[in-house]
Amino acid sequence: MPLFAIIDDTDPGLVYNGNWRLLTELVNPSAAEYNGTTHVTNDPTATVSYRFYGTFSKLGHMYY
Repeated sequence: MPLFAIIDDTDPGLVYNGNWRLLTELVNPSAAEYNGTTHVTNDPTATVSYRFYGTFSKLGHMYY
């Protein structure tokens, strides 16, 4: 069993609800996005979910 996994924002297991846009241009040129994509939203009711089986998760690279 792997100790960690990288889940990209285009992973089919992610379920986006609300008004999301997929950006393919760099958001921050000094820190390129993993696989060159970023999902962004201004929708205050937007959510994203991912089902996994385990005891711990760490979420990184969330920009507000």
